Amino acid sequence: MVSPNMATGQAFGSSYKWRWIPSNMEKYERFKNTLLHGEDWGLGHRYFAIYWIDFGREDGGGHDDDKDTNRLYSPMFENSPVLHAERNLLEHLRLLWSVVMKNKVCSITIFQNASPCNSCSKCYGRQLATMKDEMPRGMDLEITVIFSSFYNVRQPSCIRQQHYHLQDVSEVHSRNNLSELRKLKDAGIGLRTTGYEDWVHLQKALQLPNTYHDQAYKLSARKREDDTLREDLSILLG
Repeated sequence: MVSPNMATGQAFGSSYKWRWIPSNMEKYERFKNTLLHGEDWGLGHRYFAIYWIDFGREDGGGHDDDKDTNRLYSPMFENSPVLHAERNLLEHLRLLWSVVMKNKVCSITIFQNASPCNSCSKCYGRQLATMKDEMPRGMDLEITVIFSSFYNVRQPSCIRQQHYHLQDVSEVHSRNNLSELRKLKDAGIGLRTTGYEDWVHLQKALQLPNTYHDQAYKLSARKREDDTLREDLSILLG
């Protein structure tokens, strides 16, 4: 019997190639647990990205976070052998952009389980700059990228604690990734690490019940990791 979370790949004679398709709960757990401090990066890691758009009201009333009446969630995107998750996300956003531009005020929040690599940061910068150039006069656009771990960055907290996985993160890769993140920040794109409200929003995006209550979060390893990431980001990017 085939699990509902398995999908067939290409068939070769009587043999089948199977590919694991995670459920929304598994995607959420992957976001929450990806590379908690000290884990190694490996080829087996899967990277996910999702975004949501908040459309502001022209009367200045802002967004309604409780009811999400002005929020549009995207599908979840992941890396493939050909493209990183960020590239797939940007292609989807590009197709929606003509609709988004009809709104006077909006914010785009991108949530991913690892900070973008230097190549994907460049893609973000180029496409988001193009989007801003195409905006109609008077449109107000805010863009934020949130991540729940660093990708190939030598974090100050890891250096202080001499984590063994630092041997797998070269100085060159770390500098390149940080350099492109700084360019995004300088271009006016918000960069931050995860907090409790982001996990609540991610549950809503994945249509999951809110089982991660504030008190449980405060006692969790995820809370400690979020605090460490926030401190590291402040040191690295100022």
